[in-house]
Amino acid sequence: MFTTHNADIAVIPEWGFAPGENDSTAALLAEAGLRPAEYSIDQTEFFGSGARPVTVIRRGAYRSMKFEQHCELMTWGTLKLSAPDTPTAPTFIGIHTMAPVPYGMEQWRGDLQEISDLVAKAEGPTIVMGDFNATNRHGPMATLGGVSDALDAVSPLNRGTWDANRPKLARTVIDHVLYSTQDFTVTKALVRPGEKSDHAMVVVSFAENGR
Repeated sequence: MFTTHNADIAVIPEWGFAPGENDSTAALLAEAGLRPAEYSIDQTEFFGSGARPVTVIRRGAYRSMKFEQHCELMTWGTLKLSAPDTPTAPTFIGIHTMAPVPYGMEQWRGDLQEISDLVAKAEGPTIVMGDFNATNRHGPMATLGGVSDALDAVSPLNRGTWDANRPKLARTVIDHVLYSTQDFTVTKALVRPGEKSDHAMVVVSFAENGR
């Protein structure tokens, strides 16, 4: 992500560590030939069961952004990067929802409603990304206003993100990068294989409108 695609921010659902565990994130950055000291790494709370936390890795000017976590929103974690002193700065939100499994349908529906509420309340330039465990046709996802999905800029033949172990045409688009349409234009959008994951990696570049 940071070497091949020169990313500034990476949100990684289901990557994180419990207190006392060996956090290998910095070591992996070093293994890739990067300088871990030039990156900031934060994660949501570790629940102790189910999915791992949501982690955000960032560099450059994005290191100074304020990190917050709102575990009360999405089942498996929500994080937020913002610059409260700069109202025109983008806000980045990373999420991981419950999957639509038989024992979690109520939570899943609740998470999708939380996404809708979050988008409706967003003020200023906003990007929401992560594992939504839903397509753009599921529940409130079908009626989101004011945002677009960067995956729409990818050919339908290559757009699927899960299960990455399947042929491309057999995959479903359940990972998304939503952005406030009036504030951004997508300049690049790619779906690439992710290492050691059943989700493909989504790479997006934006231009800020009016700048």
